[in-house]
Order: sequence, then C-alpha cells, then structure tokens
Amino acid sequence: MATDGGNAAVDELLADTPSHDVTLLDPFRVLTEDEAAREVKAPVARRGEKELDSGEFGALTWYLMLAERLPLLDALAAADGWGGDAYVAYEKAGRSCVRMAYTGATRADTGRMLSAVRRWVDAAPGSPTTVSEAGGGLRLESCDPGKAAAGGNDMSAEAVELVSVRTGLGAGLLKAGATNAVARCVAGRLVETYSVSQLSDPTFGTGDPAVQARVQQLAAGCR
Repeated sequence: MATDGGNAAVDELLADTPSHDVTLLDPFRVLTEDEAAREVKAPVARRGEKELDSGEFGALTWYLMLAERLPLLDALAAADGWGGDAYVAYEKAGRSCVRMAYTGATRADTGRMLSAVRRWVDAAPGSPTTVSEAGGGLRLESCDPGKAAAGGNDMSAEAVELVSVRTGLGAGLLKAGATNAVARCVAGRLVETYSVSQLSDPTFGTGDPAVQARVQQLAAGCR
C-alpha cells in the first residue's frame, strides 16, 4: 500500500481493513479493490442436527485444507479463485459435521475448486464426505471420520511459506516499478516455475543467463 499510495494509503487500509481473509492469500486483491465476496446462501442445520457454529470458511482455510492432500500449487490455484462461501457446523448422532457452500469469483474458478475438492476427497478413500455442484457453486458435506482416518500431509508450514514468498516477490516487483497487474502476474508465474527454496535464495539466478532469460520470458508474458 505504501508503494502504491504512500502513508495515506496505509492509513486508509488500517481504518478500513479488509473483511475477508482472501487478502491474506493474495494481498493484491486490496490494491486492485477486488476483495469483495459474492453473496452465498448459508447452509442450515436440519432436523436432528444440533448447530455448533456458522459463518464464512474463508479462502485461506480452503487453501490450507486442500494443501493437506493436494500439491501446493494446485491447492493455491483453486483457493485463488475464491468468490465467497458460507458454512454451518453441526452435530448429529454424536458426530461433528460441516456443510459448506462455495462459489468462485468466476465460473471457471468454481470449476477449478470443484475439481480440486473432488481430488481432495478421492485422496482419502472411505472419507464420509460428499461434494456436488449446486446453484452455480459447489456444496461440500463432511463428518469427522473418527480415529481410523488417515492424517493429512502436514503441509501447513510449507503452504504458508509458498504464499509468503509469492507476496514478497510481488512487493519487490512493485518497488522496482512494476504495475499491480504485472507484479501480481510475474510473482505468480515465478512460484509456478521455481521452488520456494530457489526463490528464497538471494543469489538465485545471479550469473545464470538461462535463469535470467526465463524470468524475462515470464515477465514478458505478463505485459
């Protein structure tokens, strides 16, 4: 924000903070004023179900959930398309469950998330989870599988690191004079092309014409 509008922009952000965690996943949504969510009809607890909680699940939580079973870049690509969601957590017959409704920012984003969630479900055979298309979005219902369930890949730290590196690259490109759109695009393509360990190395690409040429090629495709 400081790069884009100085201290006044920072003051404005602090006075009117984003209301959705998608901006933690992709801070460029703030700069492009694209942080609003679409209205999603909230699921409800049904007869015989005791409501425990309800609200917005959030793009960051979708990302961390998917990252436990899918490759990180696939999980991030799906979560990046977040457009809005709502959930209700409930208890039925002594089992904790959740019912979620989701919509992407675009139809393609919804389709990408639907595909990702189906892969997430398939990665845990026997899981008491169903996913389906509903009302232009998707509906996910899942219950606690109990102690017999297999754990995830424990990728939360790596998932957060990937997002942090992408954000840092974008901020560096902004400081170098790139526009919001170009900085966002190039940072995204860099994390798709190189590993986090490579991009975190301050000497990466130094004296390597092949890497420098590839980075220029990626940047050219974003203009």
